[in-house]
Amino acid sequence: MEKDDWKPIEGFEGRYECSKNGIIRSTDHYTYYKKNGLPMKSFYPGKLLIASMSRNNYVPYVSLIKKGQKKKMVKVAKYIIETFKGKTPMFHHIAYKDRDNCNVKLSNLYYARNKLRDDDFYRIQYLHNKELLTDDQIAELYRIGKRELGRILKMEGYEWQK
Repeated sequence: MEKDDWKPIEGFEGRYECSKNGIIRSTDHYTYYKKNGLPMKSFYPGKLLIASMSRNNYVPYVSLIKKGQKKKMVKVAKYIIETFKGKTPMFHHIAYKDRDNCNVKLSNLYYARNKLRDDDFYRIQYLHNKELLTDDQIAELYRIGKRELGRILKMEGYEWQK
């Protein structure tokens, strides 16, 4: 097992960290509160968080808390990959190389390209018609060839869209 390289989780800096081995931990921190009108301070040592499994798709989740907010259930894989590889690119999702949702090590996670959805056809036409992006930029954004882009713009082979 490789040595744990801990990095703070974006949005939870100073409170939670994650490692490439798929582990999330809390950091040592103090909590300030009032008791009977007197200011109090409690120390909480950092600890490894135990992931629970979702009922539907068996994905590991943990509860994270921001100061002054409610508990937030988050997918472990999302925070592992986003901490080390950056935010999920548009039109991508997190995928598992070995297809095991429980294996959330960074070496097993990657960003996979989503397939075009129904509303993507309309977005492509909108971007083209309003000239918000060039055809080359649209093709690169959606990872489609120029020929496929031309077919989408002319609605060739997409009879159900008319």
